[in-house]
Amino acid sequence: MFNEQGQVKQYDVAFRRWAWATDTIAAKLLPQMRAYANLTTTDPSVIFTEFMIPAICGTAQKYCTGANKQYDSYDACAAFIRSRPVGQLYRMGEDNIACRNLHVPMVPYRPSVHCSHLGPSGGDMCVPRDYNQVVTDRHFPAGFIASKFATGLKG
Repeated sequence: MFNEQGQVKQYDVAFRRWAWATDTIAAKLLPQMRAYANLTTTDPSVIFTEFMIPAICGTAQKYCTGANKQYDSYDACAAFIRSRPVGQLYRMGEDNIACRNLHVPMVPYRPSVHCSHLGPSGGDMCVPRDYNQVVTDRHFPAGFIASKFATGLKG
């Protein structure tokens, strides 16, 4: 759904078999991530973390300036990212590295909206959540199906 300025107001997306893909395919990418990050460890959490730090912290340093600034330096960002859990890659709406990495490609287009998602506060996206509650909440009250439920219509 878009607003009057053509900006995304809400969206819904479903990645079928995403949990399987992240658990299976991501594990197969570890050797390449390890080599790219020039690491000797075989610890998957360390590999994912160190692989994602340049994207997250590089983006934060380049685009999150002025009022959007999140970290005093690249090293401060890297230290913070290392303090966060990687997270399950199919739970990218929590206070984890996966969530912050998800927002990296969005930051250059709307830094005022997405820089906080890379930062320590997580903005309103990368925050602690009760994931069971997330799954049962009504997220899209303006959608077609939600409007049918609200009016009691069927079909």
